[in-house]
Amino acid sequence: MCVGTTKIKTEWKTSSAAEEDGSTERIPIALRPLVSAYRSVPRFSIPLTDFDVSFILASFAALCPLRVAFENLLPLAGWPPSDTRLTIDAAGSFVSGLQATFLCVACWSCLVSQPYRPSSRIDSAPVWWREAVTSVLDYCIGYMMYDTVFLIITAARTGTDLGGDIMFLGHHFATSLTMLSARRLGAGHLVVMILMFTGELSSPFMNSHMVLRLAARVPELASPWLHTMLAYAEFSYSIVYVAMRIFLGPISAAHITYELIFTKRGRENVPFWLTALWLPMIWGVLIGSKPYIDEALEMLSDGLWQVKYGPDYDMGDLYVLRDEL
Repeated sequence: MCVGTTKIKTEWKTSSAAEEDGSTERIPIALRPLVSAYRSVPRFSIPLTDFDVSFILASFAALCPLRVAFENLLPLAGWPPSDTRLTIDAAGSFVSGLQATFLCVACWSCLVSQPYRPSSRIDSAPVWWREAVTSVLDYCIGYMMYDTVFLIITAARTGTDLGGDIMFLGHHFATSLTMLSARRLGAGHLVVMILMFTGELSSPFMNSHMVLRLAARVPELASPWLHTMLAYAEFSYSIVYVAMRIFLGPISAAHITYELIFTKRGRENVPFWLTALWLPMIWGVLIGSKPYIDEALEMLSDGLWQVKYGPDYDMGDLYVLRDEL
């Protein structure tokens, strides 16, 4: 039977099956809120298909007001007005950092709660685990949608073009395509999970670093303790990014490549055409991160107390405060 058919869908989302196979006692504590939220969202499928997108839309709908809330709350804490690019980007980093922290905890909990076989079929796992994995993938797709929308909105609000953000839009498209195809196939979900974990683990550190970089430019927020926090954030981020992108990321990608091409299970569960689509994207993301790897290595070689992106660093005209004009 083809993976992703109605049978799997029925097993996946029937409440009685969830009660028999996915009782709260069996679900890891870190995944219980996620599974509960997934089960509580009203089901909605793409018209004329059985492809459920309800949790994708729910995640998108939850993240958008969170971003707006941060943009309006930060000025109350001493940041510039909410229409200032500096505050807009700080709000975006707050949301990105929070979602990445949540995502990494959920991914890790899923990865360690079942055997790690990258090409395995999802219908071989317990119902609650299928729900957890699907909610993680859908949540991430919802985030990609949210970030795409706000990248476009921010460009329009500030009168700038997307410029370097085109790369992020391409990344969002490729990542979403990989997650959607894994969901539809019903196999290879662990490929996506391990890539998300190794790719996103540095995100909370990166976004914390960005918030502190921006805060250091605001006279009302600048202080010796902020500079100390910035130094620790920059050094921590560089350590984690180098570890993920030079070591764990490529090791995971090499294992995935071997599994999908050189094992019978991989070739049976993931069709060759999909492997041919996934692998260039997987390795392309890793190779494309070289400039950021070089930057992280530079920050690492500078040591803890030599801050690269301090308040005197020229971030461009977009981040010049009105009082400085």
